[in-house]
Amino acid sequence: MVRYTYKTTENAIKYHSKGELVGIKTDLKVFPEKYGLYAVSPESGNSIVSHVRGTTKNSQYVSASTLSNGAERFNINGSSKKLYIDINKLKQSGATLISTEEISEAFIDANKKLMNKNKVDIHAVIRNNDARHKAIVDQEVLVKGADKKSVQSIYTDASLSKAKLLVKLERAFFPLACIFTSVEIVNAGINSAEEKSIRPIVQEVTKQVAGWGGAYIGMWAGGKVGIATGSVIGTPGIGTIIGGLIGSIGGGILGYYGISNILENEKDED
Repeated sequence: MVRYTYKTTENAIKYHSKGELVGIKTDLKVFPEKYGLYAVSPESGNSIVSHVRGTTKNSQYVSASTLSNGAERFNINGSSKKLYIDINKLKQSGATLISTEEISEAFIDANKKLMNKNKVDIHAVIRNNDARHKAIVDQEVLVKGADKKSVQSIYTDASLSKAKLLVKLERAFFPLACIFTSVEIVNAGINSAEEKSIRPIVQEVTKQVAGWGGAYIGMWAGGKVGIATGSVIGTPGIGTIIGGLIGSIGGGILGYYGISNILENEKDED
């Protein structure tokens, strides 16, 4: 899901003009990717309706959207910071999610209570219906009880791109996990993508198979061939990594067996 928040502390303080954000609360609001998805007032006990309607800014909830690009209603002046939240990781951190359906039910219940009063506040009913409609259209969800642990579920544009690259690398190189240390390989792969060079991935593979005599020459030569072939892969940088790694591994194996055969022949001659 997607959460929009403030890009700067100045913007946050300006919006919370009644002093709701004091001290560290400002940083918590602006930098969830660093501190976690904290609410402004976790102990306030305010209702779902009051939060969604915006009648209180001292809220125990944090709004987000399950729409793939988020809800523009939360993108203040089109200049807010977009954060991506892994729902499973967020739940694992101990936070509670209130779904769009639950928000809708909260408004229906609130209106029932209003309609049962002797003097019905028709304007309040209309405002509730309007807020409920917006929540449904925007697929709004609320987060409650998030803390520092929730930081593991939050991604910026940059960190999300890196996370997606990690997933692609892990899927591509899973069969090699029994041979290579996957974390180091993935990190080297990211460096190769960022530098647009096969050097980091080749160096890491070479390091891990250093015991294979002659691997370095074979890997470097194989990597050169691999990058020429791998460049046809669509995603920028991925062709570099996959082509370079496949070529390096192939060259390394050939180098290994080549040197092994030489040593074996020398042993026979003795």
